[in-house]
Amino acid sequence: MKATSLRTGFIGAVALWMLSATAPLLAKESDKPPFYEFSHQGKTVYLLGSIHVGSPDFYPMPKLVENAFDSAKALVVEADIGAAGADIQRLLMTYGVDASPPDAQSATVVEEYCRSRKPICEAMAPLSPWIQASQITVLRYAELGYQAELGVDQHLLDRARGSKAIFELEGMEYQFKLMASLDKSQQWTMVREAISAPGDEAGALVNSWRGGNSDELAALMHDSMAEGDDTQLLKALLWDRNHRMADTLQSLLTRADTPATLMVVVGAGHLVGEQSLVSILAQRGIRVKGHLGHCAATQGICQ
Repeated sequence: MKATSLRTGFIGAVALWMLSATAPLLAKESDKPPFYEFSHQGKTVYLLGSIHVGSPDFYPMPKLVENAFDSAKALVVEADIGAAGADIQRLLMTYGVDASPPDAQSATVVEEYCRSRKPICEAMAPLSPWIQASQITVLRYAELGYQAELGVDQHLLDRARGSKAIFELEGMEYQFKLMASLDKSQQWTMVREAISAPGDEAGALVNSWRGGNSDELAALMHDSMAEGDDTQLLKALLWDRNHRMADTLQSLLTRADTPATLMVVVGAGHLVGEQSLVSILAQRGIRVKGHLGHCAATQGICQ
């Protein structure tokens, strides 16, 4: 999977990522998404790595995950697009409208892409490059039959609405602002990669998620965001956010109004690799237990 689908994946309904029909998927009975458990401040936390679009055969999820969700009194997500304060139109106008001209390389790629998609491209033209990249990704995967409403985050949010407390680790505004802060050259790189990303890499990514291959998933994530020795985007969009998520989650666990059992759902990329959220929690002395064959980083605890 190239950088665009990963860099924009956490934006909820605006940026949907991953999945391809070009590679075989595992049967849902054998799915092994990143899944962990820990206790802290007298509370139990189930930590699930998600992807943001899906298909009906994703559900029900593995029994261990389903049981954890049923037992949890609250759902914690990166951002809740359905939250009362999530004014998507305002966010788009504030952070997503910037008709920045493409560089020569990007202009050539975009021109070729738009030859057969003139109405779509005309509609996207006033938008910031990162939004254009997101929309191209949405269109690509919608054509393959994958739906945003069946993404893991959205599926669990829909089930939790009205029956469980819902908390956010970041919120929509933070995520939009972060994407808009990227250098324009980086954003146009995202557009080019959204157009040219080969389907077999997308298939490898989703199969790694479903097959429980954390090492492969981490490598794909790293390769998609790091360009040579340049890890600037990887740091901004994964590593730094992992530390911030850990801070917010630990703070949430100290609050009196936080229920005793939480289901925390974040993008799978945040739970794999040396600087993952799991690793950070372990480094802070929190004993994290891996499920579905996943090892808690630096702990060596598997199940």
